[in-house]
Amino acid sequence: MKWIGITYAIQRGADFLGAFLAPKVKIPYFLFFPIDYLISGTGLLLIFCVDNLWIRIVAYFLSFLVIGISGNLFEKMVYDHYRYDRLAGIHTIIMTLYSLCGVLFLIIPIYFNHILRLAILFNVLTILFGLVLLLHYYFTARSSKTA
Repeated sequence: MKWIGITYAIQRGADFLGAFLAPKVKIPYFLFFPIDYLISGTGLLLIFCVDNLWIRIVAYFLSFLVIGISGNLFEKMVYDHYRYDRLAGIHTIIMTLYSLCGVLFLIIPIYFNHILRLAILFNVLTILFGLVLLLHYYFTARSSKTA
């Protein structure tokens, strides 16, 4: 039981520290999010693939530090890039998707009991999604420079 408490404290502490570090991040939103997916996906994947406890703790901490930064940058991005008269609708869509994912993550283990495989799969998909976003950002930035 103490490990659950320690794990939760590491997660919340890293997320909290990320919230404090977020204003210092000067990377454009659309570049930071792919980096976020790559770092957090890799860190959380290491938790399931590495046996060394200290490497797991550092990977877990770094993942949630980046996730904490990302959450704050996402809020800034929403306020910077959407019209104010549509923010309630955008917020509703975001919260609905967040809730849907939460329910899915509770239901999936009922039918698929290989949690380790599932965790590895989701983190690999997170890394791949980060790579796709990074390539999209790279090619979009290149095409806008040549135009």
